[in-house]
Amino acid sequence: MLNPRSELVLRLIVEDYIRSAEPVGSRFLVEEHCIGVSSATIRNDMVQLEQLVIEFRSELKSYNVNTVWFESFLGPSEKHVI
Repeated sequence: MLNPRSELVLRLIVEDYIRSAEPVGSRFLVEEHCIGVSSATIRNDMVQLEQLVIEFRSELKSYNVNTVWFESFLGPSEKHVI
């Protein structure tokens, strides 16, 4: 789903955020890590990553976690409607 550069950008964002506890911008990534593309390209990758997060959240909301947890806890022979 992610291209290699987007995976790199995501990894660098997470690592830099954990290290600094401050927002990580595209210009900082380009200057700090010498990625080899412009900050505009990194911003485009960031937009794509954000869209994936929004899609993931909407899918997660539609997934009934409680039902799955109870089914796994009770086992296949003890399934009940909750």
